[in-house]
Amino acid sequence: MNPYVQQGSLAIEHQFLGDFRFAATYVLTKGTHLNRTRDVNLFTPNNVTVPIFDGTSSNQIGTGAIQQFSTATRPVSAIGQINTFESAASSIYHGMFLTLGKRWSRGYQFQVSYTVSKAIDDGPDSLIVTRAGQVQNTYNTRDERGLSVTDQRQRFVMSWTYDPDLRGLSGAAKHILDGWKFGAISTASSGRPLAGQSSGDPNRDGNTRNDRTPGFGRNTFIGFGYHNHDLRVTRIFRINERQRVEFLTEFFNIFNKTNLLFGRNDDGFFRTHSSFSSSPSPGRINQFSNFLVGNEAFNPRQIQFALKYFF
Repeated sequence: MNPYVQQGSLAIEHQFLGDFRFAATYVLTKGTHLNRTRDVNLFTPNNVTVPIFDGTSSNQIGTGAIQQFSTATRPVSAIGQINTFESAASSIYHGMFLTLGKRWSRGYQFQVSYTVSKAIDDGPDSLIVTRAGQVQNTYNTRDERGLSVTDQRQRFVMSWTYDPDLRGLSGAAKHILDGWKFGAISTASSGRPLAGQSSGDPNRDGNTRNDRTPGFGRNTFIGFGYHNHDLRVTRIFRINERQRVEFLTEFFNIFNKTNLLFGRNDDGFFRTHSSFSSSPSPGRINQFSNFLVGNEAFNPRQIQFALKYFF
């Protein structure tokens, strides 16, 4: 079956005070028959209970249920993994967008946008042929339903441009104060879902990429939020009516905010939450105490200069 998407939206927009506009938009998007990969060369798993230890690996903090496979024998014994590419996954997205803006007049314009949304799916993956799928239990794909890797609950963006009209000035004041333009973009957003992976292949299916710590669903953790402010300052020097020079200074992440993040691949953000050891049988789980400690960061403050000549 071919994947398809159904989308609906409802928008209300109102203009007031001549230059101002407010809009509210609701969007619903549903994906059906999305692509997903799973190993079909496995017998039905067995339910086992394993102890779970804390980061010291010496203090037991509970137990967890794992559905373990046996790869010693497979339905097609002469072959290992048989990954089927199926159009069986689905997704649903609900989003509300609020926008307040002012069009260009009297030397300035701005737009403020706020989005609140939620995206859920049951595990469509990036379908890289040389890599195993993400389904943890090929006999129970319902366990894959959770927050989508693209889910971002809240997002705020504000942009503005200001070009003060100081043409009435004269003398030294005109040369110093006239010709400046300012613009900025500020962004704030909530964290993205994070898969708490478990290394060591706890479900023993021969795939080390699809395991999660027992008791935790897919994408149940939320990563770091993001805050960033960019500023542009432009100085215009007019040579005559047909020629001018513009000197631009752009500040990216002007406040040098440290925005942490976790590892990422084609299937979203991930972080190893625990490790599995097969000895003593049927195994044990060790949770990591530094699981939610960021190991990467977005770019620090950067400053860029540019010079433009118009003729």
